Amino acid sequence: MAQKVPNLLSVKFLTGRIVSQILSMLQIRLKFIVPLICLSQIFCSVSGVYVRSDQIDETRQTGAELQSSQRLILIGDAGKAENEQPLWQVLRKTVAENPGNTRVIYLGDNLYEAGLPAPAENDPDYEKYAGVLQTQIDAAAGARQIIFVPGNHDWANRKEIGKTRILAQQSYVKAQQAEFFPANGCPDVHALHLNENNLALFLDSQAITDLLANRTFDSTNCENKTVEQLSKQLARLTAGFRAENKTVMILAHHPLRTIGPHGGYFSWHHHVFPVYNYNPYVPLPIVASMIVWGRQLGWLTSTDISHKDYQRYIEFVDQIIKGLPNVIIAAGHDHNIQILQSNKADGLLHIVSGTGSKSDIVFEHDDSLLATTEPGMIIMDFLPNGKHAIKLRLADGRDF
Repeated sequence: MAQKVPNLLSVKFLTGRIVSQILSMLQIRLKFIVPLICLSQIFCSVSGVYVRSDQIDETRQTGAELQSSQRLILIGDAGKAENEQPLWQVLRKTVAENPGNTRVIYLGDNLYEAGLPAPAENDPDYEKYAGVLQTQIDAAAGARQIIFVPGNHDWANRKEIGKTRILAQQSYVKAQQAEFFPANGCPDVHALHLNENNLALFLDSQAITDLLANRTFDSTNCENKTVEQLSKQLARLTAGFRAENKTVMILAHHPLRTIGPHGGYFSWHHHVFPVYNYNPYVPLPIVASMIVWGRQLGWLTSTDISHKDYQRYIEFVDQIIKGLPNVIIAAGHDHNIQILQSNKADGLLHIVSGTGSKSDIVFEHDDSLLATTEPGMIIMDFLPNGKHAIKLRLADGRDF
């Protein structure tokens, strides 16, 4: 389902008349307006680990005790990985529990800030950048597969050099016996049958977003060159997974839902320090709030759910998964970990796992089953009977 952006706060901060006049002048639909400065958000932001008590048993089932035939470890936004970080020690131990059936999946933004320079660029920091990828590969050594999914930073944030950077990262990880799905910087789909009842589909969400936005792209070695071709490929791959005991998991960098900054949820810090993640020291309250509002309105960056290009991506995926009984959307992008489910009857579960090397605010929500800003990973065990078990493992070794 598409991200539900929170409603505008009422007269605690601005009178309803002034707000109405502003909205009328800007001709903005209310559903795209998010809170200005929200005291409830300040008090509801997550500290530590939030787990919804009435859902934990059903979400995890008996996952801690089950030996799965297929295990996926999900880590996103590890683009500043360093060997000494505790998360990588925990990952090594986790892989060792069941190496033959474990796949480690890095959910994009594998290298900040603009992907891996191609060797031909003669970048003096190439070895440093490559070392970040190598840290991730080494920490997952012994796993059945190590899979990298591209994110917007790997694409150099839509710069012209993006495709070159994607191909450079693909070449590097494949030379280290890891995988890069989907390949070649294309709006293609890589399908992985985990077992008879569970299908994993890997998407390059940045490439698809650009395709939907009619941006020019290099289609060399791409199976799909049009939206129609992509839609047909996805329809063909999911056709056999419409039975109640079947599950389709979509793995991409960009989530369809998030209760964090990319979803329009900001803390007071963001209203005080402009671009808080990069500037936590120089307070400029008015400027900072203007940046927050610009992002919430979708004016500043296509990396936010409110942006028109991101909305097209969400609408496209929503159409693809319509009619599928059980769908899991796994992504990174926001620098927190979340499990969201709005309606258990529709079989749709949203996972965000993005604390591989960064951390940012996340909020409790009516749909939140689990949320944290702490470094960690999501572990999913897919069972032969079609069921799955999920748990959070933090960098300090604790499980939830």
